[in-house]
Amino acid sequence: MKPVRVKSYTFTPAQLYRLVTESIDLYVEYISVHDHTPEAARHAAATDAQDGLDAEQELADFGELEITGQVYTPVKAISSAGN
Repeated sequence: MKPVRVKSYTFTPAQLYRLVTESIDLYVEYISVHDHTPEAARHAAATDAQDGLDAEQELADFGELEITGQVYTPVKAISSAGN
C-alpha cells in the first residue's frame, strides 16, 4: 500500500472553537441551501475545513499570514502496513 502523509495541527481553544463552529455552519448550509444529503454535507464541510487549513498554512509559509497558536507539523510518511 502507498505511504500516507499525515498532517498534524495544534490549536488554541479559541481556534478549535472557530474551526468547529464554522464546520457546523458549512454543514447546515450544504443541507439547507444546497440540498445535500447529510453524508454529502459532512464530506463537503470536512473537505472545506481541511482546504481552509491548508490555504492558511500556505499563506503563513509565504509570510502573508501570521498564525499564532496554530502549528503545522508534517509527520513522516507512514504506510498502512506499519513500515
